[in-house]
Amino acid sequence: MKKTYLWFVLLSVMVFSCDSKVNKTIENPVFSAATTLTDGRVSIQKVEFTDDCTRLCMKWQPGMTDPVFMLDDNYCLTDYHGHSYRLTNRFSAAWKCSVGKEDFILEFEPMPDTTSVFDLCGTRWECPQILCIRSKDADLDVMTFAEMSEKYRCEIPENWLKTDSIHVKVSMSDDYTQSPVSQYSVMQHDIFMNDNIVCMASVVDGGFECSFLAGSAIESYFVSNETLGNIRFFGVPGETTEVHVSKDGVSYGGSAKQVERLLKSDLNLDAICYYRFAPFHGTASQLVSLMDDILNEMMLRLSLVARRDGFTPLEVQMSLASIQNSFLKYIPPCLDFNSPFFAIAPGEANSPTHADSLNYKELLSFDTYKILSQMDFDNPCMIFDNNFNGILWNILMNEPVSGHVYMDFADDAMSGISRNDTIGLSFYYANRFMQSDSSLLSQCALLSCLPRVLDVYAAGADKADSVSRRCDSLLSHPYLKSCAKKIVERRFGHAK
Repeated sequence: MKKTYLWFVLLSVMVFSCDSKVNKTIENPVFSAATTLTDGRVSIQKVEFTDDCTRLCMKWQPGMTDPVFMLDDNYCLTDYHGHSYRLTNRFSAAWKCSVGKEDFILEFEPMPDTTSVFDLCGTRWECPQILCIRSKDADLDVMTFAEMSEKYRCEIPENWLKTDSIHVKVSMSDDYTQSPVSQYSVMQHDIFMNDNIVCMASVVDGGFECSFLAGSAIESYFVSNETLGNIRFFGVPGETTEVHVSKDGVSYGGSAKQVERLLKSDLNLDAICYYRFAPFHGTASQLVSLMDDILNEMMLRLSLVARRDGFTPLEVQMSLASIQNSFLKYIPPCLDFNSPFFAIAPGEANSPTHADSLNYKELLSFDTYKILSQMDFDNPCMIFDNNFNGILWNILMNEPVSGHVYMDFADDAMSGISRNDTIGLSFYYANRFMQSDSSLLSQCALLSCLPRVLDVYAAGADKADSVSRRCDSLLSHPYLKSCAKKIVERRFGHAK
């Protein structure tokens, strides 16, 4: 009865607020992701196009992590031709910014009914943005990963992989510094130097400058100690990056200019991956289907944004690298021992472990991850992506790789590697997982683990020597080999 009354109130308001004829209706449209949401779920029941407004009828299902859906007063609809349509009315049971489990309606300035795909965007970070809203049967021109990678091939500048200082200059307009910000910082690990990048900068006269040593070009963020938000930047060793921040947005100069469109685009590819992987608890076949859907959604988003914003080949390659890194970031965590992957068959084992589960063989099978064969793990742009450091441990220690390394599973495809050669086995199976022979990314993962391995064998010089030699034999990239040599020299005082 309460639900019926609510809809009566909402429909009554709609009659008075936007009573022109409905020219087009999209029933139960689909979308790629609702950003910022973990376990809360929002659905769009229909989109109505009229002469006076565009109306979204929505339903919210709260979760433990997301008890409310935060509505942004600055919400707007944006198409992929650069046009925006402002929020004009919103209707919920209590007219509040936060709504519980209920239906609500958002009305915007009229958008042409020929629009095939659009986003719901806002300005507050905590308010979800809904990406690529469209009809289920929308016919959109989307390239595959391989097609886009081939069409936009380009050479990566050589100085993007070297060790040198990155200098960043940030200026802020008076209209941006409405609240006092005293300090910004950037912190992340650099595997090439085996050191942490830590840079603290104090704001003086509406801006700040800082320099730090890095082993490669990086895309990162300056994090504020107040509420103005983070400042995204891209830096190249030996060069200066310029960033200007105002209430109208961010502009870039110096070395960041060559990827300015990408930095300003807010692609949100990582959000699509997280939104769809986070709630997954299913079987191997369901995971295969999910990964295929996620890649399609990410390629749709990239195709639309790259075409709208005029991405250069370099910006496209960096975006493709971001897709790869997001996959490797979220696949391993979704393989949870509590999922149906690890359901034990009744009476199958007296003392069952996860290895006795119904789906464990499918989980370990590298055929489950064949979708990764479409990707290029030799693309050096993966190194410059903000997610890069977070995926390296996942590559060597995900469940399919560690399962084969430590549980003595038979593998007819393996030859010439001793079962005692943990480093060689991890490297071999990491490449099998990524459907490659010896990728740049697996070599980076090996380099990132080298300091830990050396620390384990620090007391035994002979063992440490054999470890460093084994790693050197697996590394083929000249820059990575030189970095590994320096790490060993710093650890032991001389090359091994």
